[in-house]
Amino acid sequence: MAYATFDLKSKKVKNIKTKYRTICTPIPHPKSIPLIKKMNLFEPRSMGGQPPIVWHRAKDFTVYDEYGNKWIDFSSGVLVSNCGHLRDEVKEDLLDQINQGLIHNYCFPNRPRVDLVKELIAIAPKGFEKAFLLTTGAESVENALKLARTYGIKTFYVITPLKDQLRFAERILDHWIKFLKDFLGSLWNLQSALYTEVCVYDAGPSTDCDDADIV
Repeated sequence: MAYATFDLKSKKVKNIKTKYRTICTPIPHPKSIPLIKKMNLFEPRSMGGQPPIVWHRAKDFTVYDEYGNKWIDFSSGVLVSNCGHLRDEVKEDLLDQINQGLIHNYCFPNRPRVDLVKELIAIAPKGFEKAFLLTTGAESVENALKLARTYGIKTFYVITPLKDQLRFAERILDHWIKFLKDFLGSLWNLQSALYTEVCVYDAGPSTDCDDADIV
């Protein structure tokens, strides 16, 4: 969630040219501002918390815009696959699956799914005999809560009236909501310290790190 938005006035910044970073235009680039404004028109404020840089392409840990600038992306594809952008083996597997002709089948059996769960069990610690594939972290948390609730009810309740089940679930959800609020607040502070100040404007103390490319 965005607690602040960035000024869309284009600013002239110090040019930087190192092995992993290039900044050669004002930030944000004047040609990118109409696109950002259009995004703000159709999306809520909560989606506007990132620096005003329009990504064009990315490879490994490097992000490029259309205007000759490039930055280090320390997240490397976080929330999707934290293995870097467009890894060759990932790209090849994606293309192979697209060319094979199947990219979605809900929860019906398919060969890639069988191969994946088999591999997960093979590398999992002893005692794990099943793998349950889910799409998002929200689904994972929801199912973890259901498992915890079921175990708690089976273990501690002989008779389980609905009001007791709801009370048990409510306590667990309250705990997770507090945890998520604290966790998201920490992520926002980390982003502000490491990404916003250094990657976008490269001003002040950050310019002392140019040679090392520490971002």
